[in-house]
Amino acid sequence: MRHNFATGFLRNGSHVLALQRILGHSDLNMTRRYVNLIQQDVRDQHSKGTTLNTLFPRNHRVRKTRRGDQE
Repeated sequence: MRHNFATGFLRNGSHVLALQRILGHSDLNMTRRYVNLIQQDVRDQHSKGTTLNTLFPRNHRVRKTRRGDQE
């Protein structure tokens, strides 16, 4: 239950240090054991926190081309 609570708590936008205090851990490494973020969660958090979204809207970004696409 603690694992599900920790994951849901962070997915709802709460701060990891607040989670650490709620769980009563003195070390953040112990809190990490309860949190299992999937790759999509990491991508979502990155897109929320990156400044690229404000500098370059998504429809104006330049993407790298793969080597085979240049021919």
